[in-house]
Amino acid sequence: MLERRSLENLISISRHPVLAPAVRTLQVCIDHLVDPELLSGPEGNRDGVDEVLDEMLQSGGHDTQDMDIGRSDVPYVDIEAPCVNIEAYAALYEEQKHMFESDRDKEYLTLAMTGLANCKKIILGDRPRPWGAAYILKQTGYYPSRSMETWRYHSVDFVKRALHVSLLSAMDSGLPLRELSIDFGTLRDDCDRITPDMLALPEFDALRMRSPFTSLVHLKLLVNTEYYRGNWETNLVHFILLFVSLSHLEISFEYHDEHVLFPRLCEILCVPTLEVLDLDSVDCTESELAKLLLAHKNTLKQVSLSYIGFIAGGGDWVSLIHTIRDTLSLEYFKLGQCTQYSAARKCIFPDEGFRFVQHAEDWQRLIDLILATVTTPDA
Repeated sequence: MLERRSLENLISISRHPVLAPAVRTLQVCIDHLVDPELLSGPEGNRDGVDEVLDEMLQSGGHDTQDMDIGRSDVPYVDIEAPCVNIEAYAALYEEQKHMFESDRDKEYLTLAMTGLANCKKIILGDRPRPWGAAYILKQTGYYPSRSMETWRYHSVDFVKRALHVSLLSAMDSGLPLRELSIDFGTLRDDCDRITPDMLALPEFDALRMRSPFTSLVHLKLLVNTEYYRGNWETNLVHFILLFVSLSHLEISFEYHDEHVLFPRLCEILCVPTLEVLDLDSVDCTESELAKLLLAHKNTLKQVSLSYIGFIAGGGDWVSLIHTIRDTLSLEYFKLGQCTQYSAARKCIFPDEGFRFVQHAEDWQRLIDLILATVTTPDA
């Protein structure tokens, strides 16, 4: 957590002769404080009070049978209650602002990373709770917020800052980073996934980052497709291409891209060193997906496709499977819960689980499965 005490603890760990070498993964949590004025009233209290309900649900020590922490009408804590200390919250909020405005958050994180020579992975996430969140709850009666709804500009700015600081600190510390995962927003209904415009970095910093991240080979992105603006495709592709040695790319589109963003991505995305591609939750056409795959035919070794739907009249999977089999030299292929329309019916295959291709004979089995699904009346 980008909070002073959390960062000081991380610095202490980075200087420990036993603990520092044991750190392989560093998670920077999106937990943050909001303007105390937003804590007045039921909707504002959701920023921190729903988090107390989270704690109740996890502890099992309270009757939470009727509580739904993903809804806007959940009970909220009375800000006059003795357990809530608005003055302490305001002081910690001002400290958070000072850490950002003075670049102390980057200074502390860079110092910590300098001592974590074996750390190969950074996660920007929202679970589990960081140590600093428990401290803030104890001091104020509120958990810090994990909400990142796109209309909450203060939260959007915080997450952008957390991403920017994490990358700059990794670069300046010489961290031997191999994997970056931006993976938040699946835990709570009031936390959106990252949007492409949030991935846009200042041009100067983006230019600085291209060379230092030659060690990073694995990128995981959980992207919000319900809210986007500007040159979203340029922002997304430019971010991906920051990592010049990238060989493994995972992209999941939440809450399922309904043939809006993905077609343009198929047109412009080309990662010269890409060997492993995982795609999840998009609607597209056969030709669009084929274009993306064939753009990487000289390097791709593994492909995983999950919850990919061909729009009506958008082609068929048997044809695409033939193209993949005959054109790409894959060592591994996975297909799961993908769809197409046949005679106005939406066919899903495999109907449960996934199908894997690792040997030559597996291709025909997969084709036969798809054909059986498409031609079966009740499929």
